[in-house]
Amino acid sequence: MSGFRTSFTIGMATVPVKTPRILLVRLSAIGDVVHALFGVAALRAVRAGAFIGFLVEDRAASLLTGHPDLDRVHVYRRSVWQRGALREPVRVASEAGRFLAELRGERYDVAVDLQGNLKGAVLAALSGAPRRIGLPPGEAKEWSHCLHTESVTVPNDPLHRVERVYRLLEPLGVKGAGGIPRVEVPARDREDVAAWLTDRGLPDGGFAVLHPGTSGFGSHKRWPVDRFGGLAAELSGRHGLRSVATWGPGEEELADRVVGVSRGAAIRGPRTRTLTALAELASRSALFVAADTGALHLAALLGAPTIGLFGPKDPRVYGPRGPRVAVVHKGVDCSPCPKRHCANPVCMNTMTIEDVLAAAEGIVSPAAPAAKGMP
Repeated sequence: MSGFRTSFTIGMATVPVKTPRILLVRLSAIGDVVHALFGVAALRAVRAGAFIGFLVEDRAASLLTGHPDLDRVHVYRRSVWQRGALREPVRVASEAGRFLAELRGERYDVAVDLQGNLKGAVLAALSGAPRRIGLPPGEAKEWSHCLHTESVTVPNDPLHRVERVYRLLEPLGVKGAGGIPRVEVPARDREDVAAWLTDRGLPDGGFAVLHPGTSGFGSHKRWPVDRFGGLAAELSGRHGLRSVATWGPGEEELADRVVGVSRGAAIRGPRTRTLTALAELASRSALFVAADTGALHLAALLGAPTIGLFGPKDPRVYGPRGPRVAVVHKGVDCSPCPKRHCANPVCMNTMTIEDVLAAAEGIVSPAAPAAKGMP
């Protein structure tokens, strides 16, 4: 894509006007990358002719592949390079060198550090962008502010992560929400999910998706598996909905345990090769229920009726954004909680099946098609 898109005339001469080249840096986690998509839509709304690139880690890259509002996606292959650093250092060094050459080759004018830590700031600086926007001292982590050329102060009051993205983009003209964020689901993912549902007699809108897993470091945010299973049984009895227990890498056992205590109301979901395949399954469901994890935010963004189960984190800051969402939050004395681990997560353990069913009443369609039956 050319670095120039428009021009103006002085006398008889046509003078090219440089297209701004903007890099957004949000490496992880998946939920935060979903929140950053709101910023992508808002930025494109005010900078229609800009060249917009996005730097992201490999585990969330599938959310951005083919995105219509992005001109370039740079994939930081963290997981691959970490695994191969000791075994194949020459190969990893070569790949990392090509990655940096690709990044610098786009000649970005400005990089916005949406990550807010040292890794994000270093990569923004390595892009070669002369203008680098990020959080100020006291808000940026790990002294990352030292690598910024401009700082944007974010209020200390509870501010949703999407609003924080908008604030960081204000120097580029963003004044709040723009267009509706989009996620492009490849045709193969749509076809695979459709075939899996057809094989099991599950029509669109005729099933619920229950996602019991979270990231490993966020295991204290999980709702007890037996309650997911009990919820599946109640959704079947009250709403005529069968449940699909979805899972990510290493979470098959969680899904199987949900199925095992559901009294025949749930089955294990398919192996989803990509995040977009999981998104496609969620978008076809009558209800999606999960704790605070990336899958939750993705389902909400795609318009699935979504219930977020929140304990340690403040839903005012981290809650799902979408057209049909509800949150269950018990608000115990020790929440919100900054811990990465907790031996007794009372914030999640005191959350009942009835709490979740009450939230579902407001967002589940009363006329969902009935499933034909499942093996």
